[in-house]
Amino acid sequence: MVEDDDDLRKEILGPGLACYGFEVTTCATAEEFHFKRASQAFDLLVVDINLPDDSGLRIIQGLRGEGSQAGIIALSAMPIESAGLSAYQLGTDLYLMKPVTVGLLASALHAVLRRSWTPRAASAGPAAMAAPATDGWYVSGPMGEVLALTQAERIVVQRLRQGQGNPVDRELLIESLTTDVEDFDPHRIEVLIHRLRRKLTRSERPHLEIVTVRGAGYVLVES
Repeated sequence: MVEDDDDLRKEILGPGLACYGFEVTTCATAEEFHFKRASQAFDLLVVDINLPDDSGLRIIQGLRGEGSQAGIIALSAMPIESAGLSAYQLGTDLYLMKPVTVGLLASALHAVLRRSWTPRAASAGPAAMAAPATDGWYVSGPMGEVLALTQAERIVVQRLRQGQGNPVDRELLIESLTTDVEDFDPHRIEVLIHRLRRKLTRSERPHLEIVTVRGAGYVLVES
């Protein structure tokens, strides 16, 4: 997310999208965005049109000129007749006017994800895990729901799947998430499992379930 409004970026949209399951990296300027994208890949971009050091339109133009297939949503306080047409011409997927709520933005991002990943999701069956060509995993539901998984959640799912129906001890999950086991808060595992369960059960007919086996760990059940 490239947004120069500190309150909107840090206090509202950034944390809000994280609650919807997105792994969010935020930038205040175009320069910061170009610096960060040099070392990390992304699937989606939310960019403000009016930035202090450049235009969001120039960012969109540059990405599409490079052949980037990332989903792009442009934000602006200007009406679509002023900047929206240019944004669409340059390759943005969606143009939203400010003020925008977290829920609306999350829904828009999910719509862009569905547009980009529908062929892969369709072959996975209802309420199944899908792995796009990127390393961003998501849960797809029978009604077209798309719930993105964070990197930590993906690691936990991968480790549970490797158990092949056998319980995976919490300590093994921790070792999969960090190289510094001593400083890792074990309660984070409980939070991750709780968050994953919520995502897996939000579809109409869930085919995945994480079961707690007392004294043994967790099992990923695929029905």
